[in-house]
Order: sequence, then C-alpha cells, then structure tokens
Amino acid sequence: MSFLDVDDDNFICINQELKEKKLCPEFCECLSHYDQPGYYIKCESMGLEYFPKYIPVPKDGAKLVVSLAHNNIASFPDCDGKGYEWLLNVTSLNIEDNPVNIKSSLDDVEFCNFDRLLRCLKHGENIQHLFLAQTGIAYIPQRIENMGLRSVSLPNHELQCDCNTIWLKTWFQQNERQEHNGNTSKRTEIESYQTLYCVGTGNSFLSETA
Repeated sequence: MSFLDVDDDNFICINQELKEKKLCPEFCECLSHYDQPGYYIKCESMGLEYFPKYIPVPKDGAKLVVSLAHNNIASFPDCDGKGYEWLLNVTSLNIEDNPVNIKSSLDDVEFCNFDRLLRCLKHGENIQHLFLAQTGIAYIPQRIENMGLRSVSLPNHELQCDCNTIWLKTWFQQNERQEHNGNTSKRTEIESYQTLYCVGTGNSFLSETA
C-alpha cells in the first residue's frame, strides 16, 4: 500500500506510559494513536484460552480497542464477575479466529455467557465494533440487534436456522433497505451477511430481499 494511502488511524506506537508503569498485560502489546487519546490493546496469536481479566482503561471515555484474535479462546467470561470492568469501556472488540462453539441450543451454557457478554457491552454504552468471524457460533443472541453497533462481523458461512433465529433475516433485510435508501445513521454494517447459509440445509440464509 502506498504510504499516502495509509489511514491516519493506522499510525500507532507503543504506549510508553503503560509500559513504564507495567500496566500492560505481559501477553499483550499496548499501543496508542500518534495524536489521539485512547488505547489499542493487541493480544493476538498468543495461545490465550480465556479473556484477560485486567486490561488498562483510558481516561475520559477515550477509545479502547481490544483484539483477542487468533487465540484458543473457547468460552465467554462471566462479565458480571470481578475483573472484567474493561468490557464496560471497550469501543472495539475482536475475537475472530477463536474456537468458541455454540451449536447445541439456546440453553447452551456458552450461549448464555455470550448473551451476558453482550449485555455488559451494551450496558457500557461504548461498544461500536464487534468481530466474531471464524468462530463456531451458530446462534446469535437477539440482544445484538439493539446494541447500536456501527459494524459487526458474524461467524463465517453457517448459522442455525430455526424459529429462534428468524429475527436475523429481518435484521439483515432492514439494514439492506437502509443502505439502499441512504439512511446510514442507525444502520449496522454487517460484514458478509449475504453469504451466510443455514446449518445442514444448503439453502442461502438470505434467499430473498424485501
């Protein structure tokens, strides 16, 4: 990519303050933007099996971007417990390429923990971007529809199609209509939803548009 084509948000560097105060988790890189407040916490490809409990939080509601992508995280935390306060402040959370698996039913323990996580993120009122691609999640809590996300990447290719997920099709179609009408103020950018398929049926998840 041409140097001039690089977005300003990609000009980031090691946060020396967090490094000197030893506030950065040892398995993460703690970065900051060259001229804006906020933290970029990069915990990628470290073999992590759980969400980190303690992540530094910037002051005054500044941007907090956390990436846990490309790890071995197979479960969501009970964010009602002590030590996950950062989830109330995170503005962008990336858990792509982790073996989280929700395929059995809505009574699945992991589904309940996922729903609890979304509730915590929504309660913090800061979350804008959520990345879930390349996971084994087949059920998405409906809570995600009303979180006011600016963008979300869903699990690749397959989701469960039943009476508990029909709301997803409606959500996708509403976002399509808003895009066609140029109404993007309340629209969530849903990555690659046109290519989603129903588990075990081979039928396109979004076979028609309204």
